[in-house]
Amino acid sequence: KTEISDGYTFEENEKESTISAMTQMYILEDHMSEYDVTLTEEELAKIEKAATDFVAENTEEASKLVSGDVEIIKEVLKMCKISVKMFDAIVADVSTEVSDEEAAQKRLAYLGFTETDNVTLEMAKEEAELFLKDAKEKGDLLKLAEEQQAPAHEYTFDSKTTDISKEIVEAADKLKEGEFAEIVESNGIYYVVQLISEFDKEATEAKKAEIVSTRQNDEFQKVYEPWQKATTIVIDDKVVADISLHGLKVTPKKEEK
Repeated sequence: KTEISDGYTFEENEKESTISAMTQMYILEDHMSEYDVTLTEEELAKIEKAATDFVAENTEEASKLVSGDVEIIKEVLKMCKISVKMFDAIVADVSTEVSDEEAAQKRLAYLGFTETDNVTLEMAKEEAELFLKDAKEKGDLLKLAEEQQAPAHEYTFDSKTTDISKEIVEAADKLKEGEFAEIVESNGIYYVVQLISEFDKEATEAKKAEIVSTRQNDEFQKVYEPWQKATTIVIDDKVVADISLHGLKVTPKKEEK
């Protein structure tokens, strides 16, 4: 069995994730009336058709393998639909307005130099300084790196970004568009850094969506967690232990043109 970590298998992780998702679905169902959430006749009809189509398009053996009984499928689809509608109802009043200032993302480029078997740390710093000099003359770190077949990187960021070295972020955040920082040292690596854009529109729009999503998830958890704490869930460990994911796979249906 494939292990995600020592003694913890992929199958165990999938079972826990499924149980958690099912628990949430049924708790949300219990609170539908508080948000006037219902399933319409049209939605129920679509669920009925989807379940029936699934059974019709799969062999009895395949359906049995994945518990694909029509009533089970209908129940799963119904609970999924309820969960979506409950989430939308809970977060309905969450603001989706995000200003450019709040979400603003910049774009930088960087290239690192460090010691190797044939290069000392002092030599790496000299290489970085030479590259910085040439990059300033060219005005474009990425083009120079491409010409030299060097592994430069682009990254969108703001002052709170933690996915890359904070020294790179802090240095780039002080620059104007097109400017280069002085050599940035971080964890034994010397970086050449250029600010490519002071306002990356595409990345900023993506950040806005991320901010709205965070607001919505925070609101959802604020409502859901008290419900969860007030609910007693009983898991039949024997039934769970008897479930095996070994050998299961999905084969996407190929459509012929």
